[in-house]
This record gives sequence, C-alpha cells and structure tokens, in this order.
Amino acid sequence: SGLDEEVDISAATAPQSATTDSTALLTASCERTAGIVGSVEAGNNNIPLESHCYAAFTTADADANDLVNQAEYITFVNTFLGVQHSTTFSTMHPQFQQHFTTNSEN
Repeated sequence: SGLDEEVDISAATAPQSATTDSTALLTASCERTAGIVGSVEAGNNNIPLESHCYAAFTTADADANDLVNQAEYITFVNTFLGVQHSTTFSTMHPQFQQHFTTNSEN
C-alpha cells in the first residue's frame, strides 16, 4: 500500500497486449482527467467551489421546487463539471449515481 502501489498503463504503452480490465481502468482515468481539465477550461475554477456547486444545483432545478430528480441531477453534474459527462443516469460514473441514491428522498 502507499508508495508501493502501481497503476497498470500497459493500455497506453502496449495496447495490443493490455488486458480488458487495464484498458478500461486507464480509459476511465483519462476520461476523468479530461473532464477535470475541460471544467477548468470552461472557467469553473474562477469562483469558489461551494458557490459553483450551489449555482449548478440551482440551474439544474428546472421546475424550481428545491428538489433535484435524476434528470435534473444529470444536468447538475454536467453543469458542475462544465462538460457533457452523461446524458442518462445509468451511464453516469458510479460514484455520482451512488451520491444521488444515498442522498435522495424516496
């Protein structure tokens, strides 16, 4: 653990011999990095993070009922990141799905 851990980058260095799992993990990592960079390039680092988050929630609340459903949550995530992360709940990163599910009132 710690400094002894390593990330398999064989999908970048030798794609023909990389495993499906290592390719998927490296692709996901690059997509997350691209999302972060895209968000910064969109100017999302010019206001305090909390203010940006609140503004993204307010923008996403299409029916202005102070509640965010799954469709509005997708809008929130895309707005917050400043890039098109997902168009459906099922294709969102599992951590976003888990955050919504854990915090939603059914």
